[in-house]
Amino acid sequence: MHINISDFQKTYYENVKPLEDGIKQEKKKIYIIISIIIIITFVIIMISQMNIDIYSNMKEITDSYLTIIIIDFFIIIWLVNSFTSKLKNKIFPGLFKSIDSNFVYSSKAKWQIDQFTDSGFYNNKINSCMSEDNLYIKTDNQDINIYELEVTHGQGKQEKTVFSGLFAHIVLNKSFKSDVKIIYNKHKDFGIIKSMFANEDKVNLENIEFEENYDVYCTDQIYARRILTLTFMEKLLQATDKINNRIQISFKNNNIYIAISGIKLINDEALFFKKIDMVMILKTLDNIMEIIEVINFLELDEQIV
Repeated sequence: MHINISDFQKTYYENVKPLEDGIKQEKKKIYIIISIIIIITFVIIMISQMNIDIYSNMKEITDSYLTIIIIDFFIIIWLVNSFTSKLKNKIFPGLFKSIDSNFVYSSKAKWQIDQFTDSGFYNNKINSCMSEDNLYIKTDNQDINIYELEVTHGQGKQEKTVFSGLFAHIVLNKSFKSDVKIIYNKHKDFGIIKSMFANEDKVNLENIEFEENYDVYCTDQIYARRILTLTFMEKLLQATDKINNRIQISFKNNNIYIAISGIKLINDEALFFKKIDMVMILKTLDNIMEIIEVINFLELDEQIV
């Protein structure tokens, strides 16, 4: 599916823009509340400063100021997050529906950590898996779920993010004879990726350019070379160049998992401080759909019975 931005303009201004305009008044109210909080805090600190004498405990005063500022910070964060959540639930279901009637958006994804584990992209134990902004797409022969994900490993000071980006899960009506992983290798963490999959069987392919960008792992080399057609490899390289982000794909049973690092469906931080960037959202979605459609160029013939 290619999303035509020009064709969407009319639908957007008829169905979505009025909702966006209506919520601007609520944003103004929050700006006023935040301004009042900051002014009151400033006044309290100034009055306190005027009453300080040489016998005052400066540490206690500093701690009091810090406590007030921290409380203000959390109140402001809560106000902004509440507004963002309300805006997303009011605007984006209609916006994505206007793009395509098969698009179902939810700001709170029902995510199962088992899906990321099942993909095999990260072999160590996952500590947490936070998700939001789920887009569900139903087609004639596929169920597609796209999530914004942040996956971490370890705890405390040892905690680190192992994946942050978009994760797509596609369920097919065909099954794979063998598990296959396609890992983008032209990245600064190539050494880590190489060590992660060191014990797996690397597949040698005929497309030199593809091998320069991707490593393919499968226990059945003949099967992997058969399903990964030259057209599939060419289309994936084109999609990679277009989005300029690291892509990983794995095939397991009747599941396809696609992980795209460093990309978001919706930029939450920008929703409060800027207007909704409809064009950017559409371009991002178009890029994602282009990667998903690359799957159509696989050579699949294993029917589920």
